Amino acid sequence: MKEHLGKPPILSKPTTGEVLSLYLEVSEHAVSSVLVREENKVQLPVYYTSKCLLDTEMRYPQMEKLALVLVVTSRKLCHYFQVHSIQVLTNHRLRQVLQKPDTSKRLLKWSIELSQFDIDYKPQIAIKGQALAEFVAEFMGVPDEAKVVGGPLKWKLYVDGSSNDNDFGAGLVLHTPEGHKITSAVRFEFPASNNEVEYDALLAGLRLTEHLKVEAIDIFSNSQLVVNQVKGQYQTRDEKMAAYLKKVKKALEKLTAYDIQQVSRAENSNAEALARLATSNDAELLKLVPVEALKAPSTKGKLKVMSMSCQPSWRDPIIRYLVDSELPEDKQQAKKLKGQSLAYKVLRKGYYWPDLKKEVAEYAKKREGCQRYALIPQQHSEDLTSIVTPWPFAKWGIDLIGPLHKTPGGYKYTIVAIDYFMKWVEAEPLTTISEEKCIHKNFFSIVYPQSNGQVKAMPKRQLDSYKGKWADELPKVLWAYRTTSRTTKGETTFSMGYGVEAVLPVEISIPTSRVIWYEEGVGMVS
Repeated sequence: MKEHLGKPPILSKPTTGEVLSLYLEVSEHAVSSVLVREENKVQLPVYYTSKCLLDTEMRYPQMEKLALVLVVTSRKLCHYFQVHSIQVLTNHRLRQVLQKPDTSKRLLKWSIELSQFDIDYKPQIAIKGQALAEFVAEFMGVPDEAKVVGGPLKWKLYVDGSSNDNDFGAGLVLHTPEGHKITSAVRFEFPASNNEVEYDALLAGLRLTEHLKVEAIDIFSNSQLVVNQVKGQYQTRDEKMAAYLKKVKKALEKLTAYDIQQVSRAENSNAEALARLATSNDAELLKLVPVEALKAPSTKGKLKVMSMSCQPSWRDPIIRYLVDSELPEDKQQAKKLKGQSLAYKVLRKGYYWPDLKKEVAEYAKKREGCQRYALIPQQHSEDLTSIVTPWPFAKWGIDLIGPLHKTPGGYKYTIVAIDYFMKWVEAEPLTTISEEKCIHKNFFSIVYPQSNGQVKAMPKRQLDSYKGKWADELPKVLWAYRTTSRTTKGETTFSMGYGVEAVLPVEISIPTSRVIWYEEGVGMVS
């Protein structure tokens, strides 16, 4: 110890082209880093950096603090980062977090800033030489040899499932060794039996413990079947139960120590209340605990994609670079591959702005060369809406004309309906214009009846000219209107509706000008 303390570490000068290693450390109030070089299998420090966290930075998530210390180091030691390749030694998924396209704006900005340097991320296997002691326990607390004899502290997990006629759910209560309580409710969006719900509740709890990296746990459930099948005291004859049990045992193998016990419903009341909350229709309104949704049973396997060809392809280096940031050993090929990114090309030109990657992605979506071989969606962006206006006898405009001269039958008004497409007219005389009489008039299949200025094609003064006889003359007027060609289209409304022209029997024996000057397929000719 005295010999070690008598030889404090001295800062070392790196040589040109040498690869430097970087260690990162995050504490509650500060972040620090050390840049080292290796000589004769001994690590020598090049420079140290540290930063006291501000009040807002103390509330960053742990991974953002780790990215923060990397950015701070690159700014303070910019001359080292520009000349040397940097290897960041960490056991955390810092590279994946910085390269996520849907990451936060803060991380996206830092990622673009760091992209100008040659940074590689490698797992921290061992620390040799004079590295700081805090890097030994990076994110992992005290080392294994300093742990309390007797194994890791046990957590406690209470699970319960609930099912009724239409809703299924589970409640989870996880107690930490420090006495904290984590609650969660899961809603199952598939039908299941009582035993299947209990198994899914247990698997949901085990997924939660795996996410929190729990090593030892005591599990409590009020399901006698599930507890005894997991312990091996009950046989499993049903295929579904066997599949669930296999899934549970596979999840339990990841724990260093576990125990499962059956408890009464009174002891498991908290988990039972959460399970009932998950099956309640008011779960979204309560907002007491997070309610997650499980789309399919836990035993339902994921779809597997079978590779049809495993032969080497020119795309393999590109895929390895995009997925794992693995570059070819040939420096020229690595430089060429790295330069294919449009964002890197912009950075090499000396330009940078915070939304660089986002705008590059939007530009690639609009550029013809980037989208030439893209999949073209065939589905319409919006639901199709039927247009009934061009359908014959499908849409009508209705209006009332009157008051007119009173006829012997007591008629004073007429209701007129005109087809929107063919301009076919229907009309009937009315004594009064009460609601009942107007609604129950039957004009073929009237859809969307509404008043329209087109019904004024039969003016009031034209009917008034017949005075008290207008009701008797109305059918003749309608017949003349239907069998007279329109100047706009050269066809009669009768021929447009039925495909043939209508003539009176007398016009066969005594031809009229309308019959004489009519040519089939052409209409009236001059």
